[in-house]
Amino acid sequence: MKTSEFLNQLHKADKGLRFQLNDGQILTGDLHITEIKNVQVESTDCGGNNHTYNETVVQLWQNERSGKTAIWNTAKVIDIVDVVERKMTLNGDTELLIEFGNSSYRTSVHGVKWIENDDEVTIELLPTYTQCKPASLVGASACC
Repeated sequence: MKTSEFLNQLHKADKGLRFQLNDGQILTGDLHITEIKNVQVESTDCGGNNHTYNETVVQLWQNERSGKTAIWNTAKVIDIVDVVERKMTLNGDTELLIEFGNSSYRTSVHGVKWIENDDEVTIELLPTYTQCKPASLVGASACC
């Protein structure tokens, strides 16, 4: 999901919000968005091709030492984004990813799926997979 699409959806929905791992587990407890990052990636793939692209990464943290449960809604995320955008510009054309991990779930970066019903939004954290860029761009025979 592009950053602009995510932000537009936030502004349209005035609802409760929850985060869900792709196995169906709802993330509960004392959750915080600790950082929003503009990330520029410069890489060279196994076929010797250079790539440059940008991502927006939202870091989601679960304070496992706390007995509190954070109440989330779309307005809360908008407020956090507003604080960030007073300091730096988010690029709406980039892919929005969420970084999450805790003591029982290895930290990783996830794609985002927006699921909305009448009274709540679920942000599902989708797995991202390692891929061979040459194969994904020009076909399997291009991989080393």
